[in-house]
Amino acid sequence: MGCVKRNRILIDNGPLITVIKLNSAESANNRKEAEKYIDINSVYDAKKYSEKITGNTPTPDEIYDQYLKFINNIKKDKKFSSEFMYYKYDIGETILNGIADIIFNSQESDEKIVYKLKYVDGCWIVVDIVRSVQNRMHD
Repeated sequence: MGCVKRNRILIDNGPLITVIKLNSAESANNRKEAEKYIDINSVYDAKKYSEKITGNTPTPDEIYDQYLKFINNIKKDKKFSSEFMYYKYDIGETILNGIADIIFNSQESDEKIVYKLKYVDGCWIVVDIVRSVQNRMHD
């Protein structure tokens, strides 16, 4: 998984590091590496993504493959970047009883991204990603 033993020292990547490594692997279109940091079945639960018009329900793997393909395609357009610009976010972390939330609040918009993680077999794994737009009151 996301933890490695090197020279008898356990490098225990915390939740934020796990999210950074996941984003990096996805940006590099490296599914094999990304799978170390994400529970695809949990994050891309088919119930969330069923097609209401066609009745087609893609599998979590199909949904994730579509997401990675989208990221890879967006890199081809010079107007966009698939790299996550961490410096444009206020980042928070909460950890309690093997459950963690990594919260990204955009400094430039009302966007909020929450990565939910669980500590499984000595490693942090992303089990849900919630993207939303907050309704902020502006003066």
